[in-house]
Amino acid sequence: MTKLVILRHAKAEKIAPTDKDRPLAAKGQDQARQVKQWLDSQDIVLDYAVVSTATRTRETFAGLRAGCQVNFSDRAYNAPGYTLASLIAVCPAVATE
Repeated sequence: MTKLVILRHAKAEKIAPTDKDRPLAAKGQDQARQVKQWLDSQDIVLDYAVVSTATRTRETFAGLRAGCQVNFSDRAYNAPGYTLASLIAVCPAVATE
């Protein structure tokens, strides 16, 4: 059975040249590690990920150390639900079911 895990980025710094460039704050780095521990405790292994190209989102994903196939997508940045749904619909596990 395919499971869908939706994560928001961890705590980001408030100031950067642009919103998309905001890196994770120290607290956010800790939060990403905590999410990794929780995923491990639930025996959740990510097979595929769609990740926004925003710095904070890429850094959150890196903290998960998922090692899975990933689609870094500009379309996922600040996207409405229907755009996210279209990105999910073409994930390999979803597209083959």
